[in-house]
Amino acid sequence: MSKTYIIGDIHGCYDEFIELIAQIGVTDDDLVISLGDIVDRGNKSVELYHYFKNRKNSIY
Repeated sequence: MSKTYIIGDIHGCYDEFIELIAQIGVTDDDLVISLGDIVDRGNKSVELYHYFKNRKNSIY
């Protein structure tokens, strides 16, 4: 059974985001929704954008 995860205001913090989804056990079948800013303050905004753009089960 797939799950839905809603995560807000990531602000370009790609490494921290990847660590978080690993800790909570997000699978490829789970839906990941980003609310708020995905780019900005952090130094890996491009990587975070590409993660959501290329992930089949995501809304950003």
